[in-house]
Amino acid sequence: MADGKPGPSADQNEPNSYDVRMTAFMGESLRGMLLNAYAFGTIGSIAVLAAWVMLGLALVMLILTVLGFRHLRRIDEKEAIFEPAA
Repeated sequence: MADGKPGPSADQNEPNSYDVRMTAFMGESLRGMLLNAYAFGTIGSIAVLAAWVMLGLALVMLILTVLGFRHLRRIDEKEAIFEPAA
């Protein structure tokens, strides 16, 4: 483009500096947005996996707690390791 103004060039085969700059800018913006979306998607996947693991561990702790209370009712006070509170 001879006059230096932004816009389409007279010769379609010769890109002007505006076209090159906008193409590079749009490419970098798109790349940044896609990488951002991919990163948050990966973080979300890891968070879902961690939530399922924590849920499983919580269920294990619930089962152990129920078994502990069941064991507490079955033993005699004489067999207890710790003395009951007065």
